[in-house]
Amino acid sequence: MPKQKELKTVSIGSFHKTNDNILVVELFPDAVITLRNVEQISLEADAIMETNKYGVMLDTRNHNTWDVPSEVLKYLSNNKYSHKQTAFAVVLNSLPMRIFARFFISFHKPVVPTKLFTSPERAKKWLISKAN
Repeated sequence: MPKQKELKTVSIGSFHKTNDNILVVELFPDAVITLRNVEQISLEADAIMETNKYGVMLDTRNHNTWDVPSEVLKYLSNNKYSHKQTAFAVVLNSLPMRIFARFFISFHKPVVPTKLFTSPERAKKWLISKAN
């Protein structure tokens, strides 16, 4: 697996690009998820990607993510960066987060293929398969 390098830290988490054109976003445990924060991280994260197509891995394992405003979910499902994304993987480790994420996928219907994982390695393999 290629080495990952942290490139940026913002109010709600850190993100980095892998050598496989995957953007990995790791949420902080105490991050307050707001539309403004998510728009800012999306803007800054997109700026570090050197390609027009990339996969996104959102790692929520350290965060109590089920308290996310509806406008954030709507934004994540379809925004101005969505057309650049080949796929969106959510890495989670709790039953409440799994229920919340399934609701996000079924109710907000993301415009890019979206899948849930408990393993970052499996999420990465899936994202790489969607890039081809």
